[in-house]
Amino acid sequence: METPVGSNRAEQLIKTFEAFRDQLDSHNERRERIIKISRDVTALAKKMIFSLHRLPPPSGTTSSQVIPPGIQKELAKRNSEIHELLRKAAVDLEGPNAHKYQKQLSGALQEYLEALTFQHYLQTSTLVAYPAACALLSPLGITLPESDFLLGWADTTGELMRRAISLLPAHPDSAREILVVLRGLWEGFECLNVDTEGGRGTWGEIGKKMGVMRGSVQKVEDALYSVCVRGSERPAGMLDLSGGGAGNKRQREDDEYADNY
Repeated sequence: METPVGSNRAEQLIKTFEAFRDQLDSHNERRERIIKISRDVTALAKKMIFSLHRLPPPSGTTSSQVIPPGIQKELAKRNSEIHELLRKAAVDLEGPNAHKYQKQLSGALQEYLEALTFQHYLQTSTLVAYPAACALLSPLGITLPESDFLLGWADTTGELMRRAISLLPAHPDSAREILVVLRGLWEGFECLNVDTEGGRGTWGEIGKKMGVMRGSVQKVEDALYSVCVRGSERPAGMLDLSGGGAGNKRQREDDEYADNY
């Protein structure tokens, strides 16, 4: 027969484990909400990038340009939807949760920053600075880690490379401007002295993306060489991007990695 003392201990244990259960349920629900928001933000940011790639070539002597009203309307709509989602995420990221669940939102912040930086470059021929990015996200209740900012910048090099290639052979001067920016980013990331293979955590991610960044710089260099140096050797409008054997193999590897990230 169970004594009153034993009964009380059993009830206390049950209440303790019920409290643990509630905490775990709350943690899993919060985590799943943030992951869903992160996926939605990533999808919307990719749509912003797709819209930006539909821009016509610049009409002036620089690569900066005015975004047409139709595309600007699409961007504003996606941007508004992303802000609304991030406000919802901020509710679950208050206090210590901001660090606890940062990893779940990290990919979305990088993708959104990539879209913002690409748009900012197309409009101004400059990149978004860290203080400006923080000022944009702070009113939404979101803190932007420096690591996500750097990784977002690293991802932007792929979009700049595609833009430069799309401008050739008709607009080599604009493509050269983009190449200067790509080289500047590559040199800046090289100063971090990050291991490009075998790294872990944030530095490991930066190291891996530096390999893709190097491929982007090389591809624009090869394309400009094909147009500006060897352009007289082939018919007008024909652009050779095949490159050399080893370089081309390396580029295929970089493209495959970019497709997976």
